[in-house]
Parts: sequence; structure tokens; C-alpha cells
Amino acid sequence: MSVVALEQVEKNFGATRIVRGLSLVAEAGEFLVMVGPSGCGKTTTLRMIAGLEAPTAGTIHIGGRDVTALPPKDRDVAMVFQSYALYPHLSVFDNMAFGLTLRGAPKQEIARRVSEAARILELDALLTRRPKELSGGQRQRVAIGRAIVRDPKVFLFDEPLSNLDASLRGQMRAEIAGLHRRLGATMVYVTHDQVEAMMLATRIAVLEGGELRQVGPPQELYHRPKNRFVAGFIGSPPMNFVTGVVGARGGAPVLETRGAALALPDAARALAAGARLTVGIRPHDVRVDGSAIGSTVGFGGEASIVEPMGWESYVHVKTEVGTVIVRIEGATPARPGDRLGLVLPPTALHLFDDAGHALAHPVAQPPPVEGAGG
Repeated sequence: MSVVALEQVEKNFGATRIVRGLSLVAEAGEFLVMVGPSGCGKTTTLRMIAGLEAPTAGTIHIGGRDVTALPPKDRDVAMVFQSYALYPHLSVFDNMAFGLTLRGAPKQEIARRVSEAARILELDALLTRRPKELSGGQRQRVAIGRAIVRDPKVFLFDEPLSNLDASLRGQMRAEIAGLHRRLGATMVYVTHDQVEAMMLATRIAVLEGGELRQVGPPQELYHRPKNRFVAGFIGSPPMNFVTGVVGARGGAPVLETRGAALALPDAARALAAGARLTVGIRPHDVRVDGSAIGSTVGFGGEASIVEPMGWESYVHVKTEVGTVIVRIEGATPARPGDRLGLVLPPTALHLFDDAGHALAHPVAQPPPVEGAGG
């Protein structure tokens, strides 16, 4: 297990800045997941850790050693790519053994390591097959096995599940999480899928425009996002946002927006009247209540989309303050075109200033806990 530390790392492609002053640490034995929209710099950062891209500025340390200028072969890391990158003419055994064979490892050592990796990944019965005879999930396990046999200090994963269908992704997520528990190795994982990140990570690093927006355990980012971007990116369905200005009704703070006045939590009392403010609320915190129409805790709207998921339903409601997504347990009688009243409890609201910085979080949320990925 080794610590991976990036300090003020920059990466430019010509005049385009891809990664901007990134300082980030993956602790020994940690499962760190980097997430963010396309073009945010997460894959470029992973490639710099691997040595496949040279940073424009900054330093990278692995296991306390400065590897910034070292070639990939001298960094003792193993990378699993989005594409399986298997040799079609080689057997599963030979694909997994390829790197060790190039290094001139003894045949007995190669056989031992491949056998152990195959046992961990349940590939024992497939070692004589060619890649074309395997399913997508099996090919990805072979690619992971090729990394395991190298016994590296750090595992790097670049969106390894994006080529799999939904059922296989779920299976492989569980296998990768189990692999981390068994090996206890340091893993740095890149994905655009924030649900995948929530399920796997001990900590998540959220990037936007090449900059780090927040890093922390999954539940901390979900319940205590530091800014509007993280609040909107982490969570599925995403957080709802309503923007307006701070006002007052009967001495209590409200958000005045498009003809509606929404009651704010006590934390808003410190805000100046007329200040621009955005409130956020998770879909599961919004309540459907016809009596909310015209009150200071809610408003009315028309259901535009109803998504029945079996165990829950998502209803998209067009309101005077924008579309609000509501999560309802089980089935719902609501249909597109129905008029609904929505309640936004003040104690469930996140507050963000005009620059997008978090000002307050719901008081009723549980304290942050570590993610379950490790």
C-alpha cells in the first residue's frame, strides 16, 4: 500500500488548461474515486499518475518517492483501461501473464501469481480460453487480473465498467469493491457515474473544469456539499434548486422568487434583505400536499413526467419556480397533467450564496459517515 500525492499539478494542451493547480492525496489502502463531467480533467489526472502524460507543472509522489519525471515502468502502478486491451491471439493465462513474461519473471512465479489472481476473480476455469470466447464481464476481469499479478503499489482504473451493460456493471462494482477489501491496496478510480462513485469510494474527489471542488466520504458530499456544483452532481435524481432574493414575512426569513415566497431555515436570519440566494432540496425531502398551494412552504405545479421505478416513483412537476423532481415511495396515482401541491420543509433546505458557496445545510441530516467502498 502506498500514498499517492499530487501537489499543485497542472496540465495544459497548448493554450488549453485541462488540470488547474490540483492538490490531492490518496491515502495508503484507500479507494479514492474521481468524478466529474466530461472534460473536467479526471482521466488526464489518472494518466499523469500513471506516467502516460507529463504534468505541465507540479509534482506527483507515490509511496513517498517523487515520480513526476519517471517513466510508467518505474512507478510500480497498474492501470485498467476502459477498453479491455486484451491480446486476441493469447489465452486468458497468457494475457494475465504478459507483463511478468516481459520482465523475465521465473515461470513458477508467473504460474503462482496468475493462479492466485484467477482464484480471486473466479477465472480458474477460463485460463485456456481466448478473449473472443469470453463475455464482457469476463474480459474485464481478465484485464483486472493482469493488473493484480503485477502486485503493484497502486491500482488505477479509468472508467473500467462503461462498456458493460447495466446488470454486468452492478456485478462488477461488487467484485471490484470485494477485491479492494481482499487486497487492501491503494486504488484510484475514475468514473463519470456518481452512483458508481457513491457505492465504491472511501472518499470521492469531485472535479469541475480541471479544479477540485470537494473531496470527502460519499455521505459527507451528499449531506454537506460545499458548493452548488457538488450538491447538483452528487445524488440521483439530482438536487432541486430554486433561486431568488431574501425577504421577510411576519419577521421570518423567506425566499422571494417569481411570485412565490418560501420559508427559509433560521440560518437565513443572518442574511441581508435583498441578497440573492439559491435553496436546494433533495427529491426525497419534497412532500406532495395540496394544502401547500399558496403557502410559504410550498407551491403548486403540473406533473409533466412520471417515472415509476417499482419500489419508488419520480415525478417531475412544472412549477412557477421551475421544474421540481419529487421522489415518492412505491407507486403514485399522479399522472402527467395532474395538479400537485409541493411542500419544501425549511429544515430540509440547503442554502447557497450567489457565488454558489454553501451557507447552511439541513439540521435534520445524520452526521457524515465513511463510505462503504473500503
